[in-house]
Amino acid sequence: MALSWTPLNVSYVSLPPTLPSPSADSAPLVVSYVSLPPTLPSPSADSAPLVVSYMDLPPPNSGTGELVPEAIEWVAPLASADVISPVVTYIYPGELDTLRVADPIIFSVVDSTGNLNRILAAVEIIPTGIQELVHDGLSFTSMYRLGSSRTAIENGFEYVVRRRHGWPTGTQIRVRVWAVDSAGNIEGA
Repeated sequence: MALSWTPLNVSYVSLPPTLPSPSADSAPLVVSYVSLPPTLPSPSADSAPLVVSYMDLPPPNSGTGELVPEAIEWVAPLASADVISPVVTYIYPGELDTLRVADPIIFSVVDSTGNLNRILAAVEIIPTGIQELVHDGLSFTSMYRLGSSRTAIENGFEYVVRRRHGWPTGTQIRVRVWAVDSAGNIEGA
């Protein structure tokens, strides 16, 4: 059931007023402006669920424009047959093994469907409490970029992680991996 709406004439951007220049003794000023979409009428009891999205924003500095909500009917929102969480397997070193300065940390992340949405990896250097992001879901961070790799394997990825200046000697390293698949299942949940 599609609904039609009359185009609305509204401004897309409401610029805040010009703020005075701060003096040396003035406190910092925080101002935020939010423009909310117009209120829509409530659907009747016999109508389909309605989701509104605002499409086709005008180019900058174009003044006012037409804001046209469009109706989208949901067949089965957020329904997924995938209920199995991704699995992280730590390959090297073993749980009580000694990690030498130049050794890599190797682990894999797989999902039963192979549809991994986001994977984040971090390490904590236990005695110092320093926590470092290793992989942000898109690429390795600067401390881990050189010598580290992410390789596609069946239904997932294998990570080989090397720290730029090596692992600190005489410390314990804790690795934590967060993985979410496209159905929203979270590793370890």
